Formats: sequence, structure tokens, C-alpha cells
Amino acid sequence: MNARKRWSQILIIFGYICMLVGAIDPLEGSLLIFPGSGLVTLGTFLGQYKRRLIVYKISVFILITIGVGAMWGISVAGGIGGSSGHSYWWGVLVLPYLIGWSMGIWGPDSPRWVLWLCIVVCLWYLVLAVMIYTPSGTQNKDYVVSIILAVLSLTTISGCIHRLSRKSVKMKDYEKQIVEALLRHAGLEYLIELIFNTTDEDYKYTGHGYYLTVKNPDLPAWYRVLDTPYISGQTDGVEEVGFLAHMENNKFILECHGYSEGIPKDFRERQIEITIHT
Repeated sequence: MNARKRWSQILIIFGYICMLVGAIDPLEGSLLIFPGSGLVTLGTFLGQYKRRLIVYKISVFILITIGVGAMWGISVAGGIGGSSGHSYWWGVLVLPYLIGWSMGIWGPDSPRWVLWLCIVVCLWYLVLAVMIYTPSGTQNKDYVVSIILAVLSLTTISGCIHRLSRKSVKMKDYEKQIVEALLRHAGLEYLIELIFNTTDEDYKYTGHGYYLTVKNPDLPAWYRVLDTPYISGQTDGVEEVGFLAHMENNKFILECHGYSEGIPKDFRERQIEITIHT
């Protein structure tokens, strides 16, 4: 791992830690959440991740910046409600802070350990929401705070569970044979073990074929198509399929595609006979 990638990972990990620890006390913790979001954004930029992900992280940082700035501005001005003379509606300006934190925690490419810890934090928020919600003698503002806290917690937990439910898929032996043939032909033999030892894999079935994506920050960021030699695959009851690969943004994407017909969902579980046409 080169120095740029190493610093990228360090900044992202430390940034997420700040965002989680700071969330225990959202008011005082904003002093950690704000810079933590900035570190995650900077780490994503240094890691040369996909532009869409960088834009997402920047958007989260902007939301948190606006919300934290509003929160501390309101605090300096004497707060809202009561004898402050300021309407409770000024509290709406703080919502970007809460929304940005939630989006930043369970957004794309969030590590699994972050998602699990976030669920713990949000369960704590639900406990606080119940403690705030005391029917006897409670003012309307307390009901509102309790509801906002509960909605934030449940939304964030749902997002985390959705991310965690995405199952990783292990590369099959026939796929390893294809990957090795494509990389050796392209003079990229040094990437073979790196790809085989990476556990961060995603699978997407399209009906016409499928994509198997391997993500590793040590993979090259440049774009390249690996389509030689021509590699085909056959199995009982399915027309011949073809294989090729793409490399971009620290990802290796193996593509399987049918021709006149699609492939069944259980294609990868079948006995596949691979032919490498040289």
C-alpha cells in the first residue's frame, strides 16, 4: 500500500471514530463529528475513490457544517424558546446536522464495524427519546425532540441494517481460472494474489449475465478493459457465455454475459466448463 492510500485509510478510520464517539452527546460531540466528517471526506479524496462517492462525502460534510454552525450560532444567541425570545422554529436549522450525520454513517462504502457501532449509538438515542417523552406535564417541545430523536434513530438503524444485509460473494474456482488468464495475458500477474485474497466482493445478477466486483484500495485506480484472450463458458441447459473484466477506481469487475439468451440465477452454482481461446 502506497503512502497516499495508507493516509487515506488512516483518515477515514479516525474520522469515523470521531463521528461515532461524538454522537454519544450530539451537542458537545459536534466538536468531534464536524472534523470527523471532514477527515472522512479528505480520506475519500486522497484515496482516489469514484467521483460519485467523493461528491456524496462532500455533500454530507456540507450538511453537517451548516447544521453545526446553526446549532452553535443559536447557542451563542441564547438558545431558543423560553425566555430567549427566539421561536422554536429556529431549531429547524439544526436538522442538516442530524441528517448529514446519519447519511455519513450508513452511506455507501461505510465499513461494517461502523454500521454495527452506529446501531448501538442509535439504540442509545431511542432510550433517550423514551426518557424525554414523559406524558405528565411535558411541553410540546419535548414531544417534538423525542419524535425527531426516534425518527433519526430508526431511519439510521434501517440504513445500517440495509447495508449489513448485502452479502459478500466468494469467487468460484472457474472464475479464478478466468481472472488469472486475463491478468497474465495483460501482464498484470502481480495483481492475481491481491484479488484472490480480497474478501470485499459484491455480486449483481442482471438476468443476461452477472458482475462480480472485487474492491481493494491497493488495486489500480485507472480504467482498463481485459477482454483477451476470449474466454467462454458452458454448462448443461445454457447457451455459451463469454467473460471479460474491467478495472477502475480500485475495483476489479468480472463480467459474465450471455448472447442470444440470458443465464439462470443458479448459474454460478453449476459445473462450468471454461475454454480459453488462444
